[in-house]
Amino acid sequence: IELVAGQDYMLVKRYTQNPDAYNLYMQGRLEWDKATGSAVKRSIELYQEAIVKDPNFALAYASIADAYNLLPEMGIMDSADAFPKAREAAETALRIDDALAEGYISLALIKAAYDWDWLGAEIDLNWAIGLNPNYALAYVVYGNLLKFLGRADEALAKFEKARELDPES
Repeated sequence: IELVAGQDYMLVKRYTQNPDAYNLYMQGRLEWDKATGSAVKRSIELYQEAIVKDPNFALAYASIADAYNLLPEMGIMDSADAFPKAREAAETALRIDDALAEGYISLALIKAAYDWDWLGAEIDLNWAIGLNPNYALAYVVYGNLLKFLGRADEALAKFEKARELDPES
């Protein structure tokens, strides 16, 4: 198998070398997945603890952005407070790792929900899918954006791709 120049790093991408940071991150994901206000707030605390263990843990920063992106939708935090924190975390993630699909997805959500920058959000989602074409959440987020924009057929295709990639989600 020949790899495209520069893409060999994607075969075994380690987001952190620190097992304690990774465990804190995974605990944060478990909390975030509960989708309650208190659990999402707790996930932020756990991601922040992971970053203390590894300040270059880009995925933890992107996850902080995801959590802050969710809080206004849940009615837990005002958009004007949450989205700037989400943007700061997403941009930090991408400064650390500019090939992190999750960071682009987080930024796309901010652009769509807070900036109303539909084109910017769509560009970031396409970029994220280019970086990780097997990441189902990217297709779900993209499908939601397209649905909102009235592009139902395109949205349905993105949702179908997400289901194909992760049928149990």
